[in-house]
Amino acid sequence: MRIRASNNTGNVNALEVGATRGVARRSGCQRHGRAGGSSLPAISLLLLSALLVRADDWPTYRHDNSRSGITQEKLAAPLAEAWVFQSRHAPTPAWEPPRATPVENILELPRVRFDDAYHVVAAGNALYFGSSADNKVYCLDASTGKVRWTFFTGGPVRLAPTIVGDKVYVGSDDGFLYCLAAANGAVVWQQHVGPRADQLLGHGRMISLWPLRTGVLVDGGVAYCGAGVFPSEGVYVQAFRADNGQLLWRNDTGGESTGSRVSPQGYLLATADKLFVPQGRSTPAIFDRQDGKMIVQALFGKTVGGTDAVIADNALYTGTEEIIGYDSTTRAKVAWFDGRKVIITTDMMYLTTTNAMLALDRKEYAPLGALRFQLRNDYAALARSLTLPKQEKRRLTALGALDRDEEKKLASVTAQIEAAEERIRQLGKKVQATNAGMSKSIKWQLACECPDALILAGDLVIAGGQDRVLAVNTTTGAKTWEANSSSRSR
Repeated sequence: MRIRASNNTGNVNALEVGATRGVARRSGCQRHGRAGGSSLPAISLLLLSALLVRADDWPTYRHDNSRSGITQEKLAAPLAEAWVFQSRHAPTPAWEPPRATPVENILELPRVRFDDAYHVVAAGNALYFGSSADNKVYCLDASTGKVRWTFFTGGPVRLAPTIVGDKVYVGSDDGFLYCLAAANGAVVWQQHVGPRADQLLGHGRMISLWPLRTGVLVDGGVAYCGAGVFPSEGVYVQAFRADNGQLLWRNDTGGESTGSRVSPQGYLLATADKLFVPQGRSTPAIFDRQDGKMIVQALFGKTVGGTDAVIADNALYTGTEEIIGYDSTTRAKVAWFDGRKVIITTDMMYLTTTNAMLALDRKEYAPLGALRFQLRNDYAALARSLTLPKQEKRRLTALGALDRDEEKKLASVTAQIEAAEERIRQLGKKVQATNAGMSKSIKWQLACECPDALILAGDLVIAGGQDRVLAVNTTTGAKTWEANSSSRSR
C-alpha cells in the first residue's frame, strides 16, 4: 500500500508503508504523445494531498464533492518515501498574499488559496495534476512516478482535475473546460465558457477575461464550472452534459449589479440539490443544481471568508482565519471554530489551529461553538452601542453647571451606559460558561504546528505544515509518524 503526496515545491512524492529499502527517485517531463526522461531540477514549494489509489481512489480534490478529506483506507505507519517526481517549475499563484499587517484589526491569512501547490488526484494506478506554471495537465504512473502523458492548455491550470470513469475534466485560465481521455490525454470534448475570446494580462500571464478558477465538479452525469473573476466584466456559472459537453444551463446574472460579490474562485462543492461556489475572499454562494438560479450568499462579517469549504450533513463549513458552519437550507449557524482546517465525521471533528490539533465531540462542541460565535457578535454590538452615549456623557460632564434639561439628559445617558455595561457583564459570564463547555468536549489535544493541510485516512489524522507532515491516531491522539518536508505541506 502507498500514500502519494505532492508539495508546494512542485514535487510529487510517493511514500511506501513500512518500506526499508532506498528511495527510488525519478524525474521527467514529456510532451503529449512523446516519451521523455530529462533530468529536472529540484524545487521546494510544498503541498499535501494524500492519495490512496490501491483500494480507495481519490478522484477529485479532497476525495469527494463534499471536499470531506476523508478516506476509509487505512495506513500502517511508519511511511517511507518510494519515489519523487520533480516538476520543472514551482506553482505560480494568480494572486499575491495579503498584507502582513492587520487591516481593520484583522490579520488576514491567504483566503484565495487554491493554486499555491499542485493538488494531486488519483484513480486506478494513475495520478493527475495541473500546472499553473507550464499550462499542462500531467498524468503519472502511481507505481513509478513516470510521466504517462501531458496535455497543453492555453493558460495556467490552477486547480486539480476531476476523474470520472475513463475521463479527466479540467478547467484552465484560457477560458476552456476540457474533457480528456484518462488513458492518453486525448481531447474528448472542450467548451469555451465565456462569451468571447477576449484576453488580458493577468499576473504576468496572458489569460482569458473569463478564466476557469473553480475546477470542474462532476456528479450525476453533469459537469459544473464557473468562469470570470470580475463581476463588472461578467461572471458565469454553467452546467454541461459530462459525456458530450452539451450546455444544460448558464447563470450569467452575477455581474448585473454594481454591488455584486459574485466572483467564482475555488473548488466547487455539491449536495443532491445545491451547488456551492466559493467567491474568493468572501463566503461561498449557493446555486440550484437544476436550473442554475442563485439561492443565497450567506455573509458572517469580515472575519469569515475564503475558498476553503467542506460539507457535512447539509451544512457548509467555511473560513480561513476562523471557520463557521451553517445549515445550507435555513442558514442557521451550527458550529464555529477558532481554527484553520477541520475534518467532520458522524461523531467527531478534528481541528487544526496555528499550533495545535484537537479532537472534538461533535454533538457537544458544535452547538457551543455556534453559541460562542453569537455571543462574541452580541458583545461587539453592545460595545459599539456605548460609543455615542459615552461621548455624550463626556460632553455634558465637561460643561460643569447644567440646566434642568441637561441634567435629565446626563441621567438618561448614564442609565443607558450602566444598563449596557450590565448586559456586557452578563454576556461575559455566558462566554465563560460556554468556553468551559467547549473545553470539556475536547477529547484530546496535541501540540502541532501543521495548520495547512488535514485529511483523515482510516484511524489516522494526517496534517501538514511548514517543513512537516505528521499522522496522529484518532482514538488516542498519539503521534504515530512524522517526517520533514522541503517546504509548506498543502
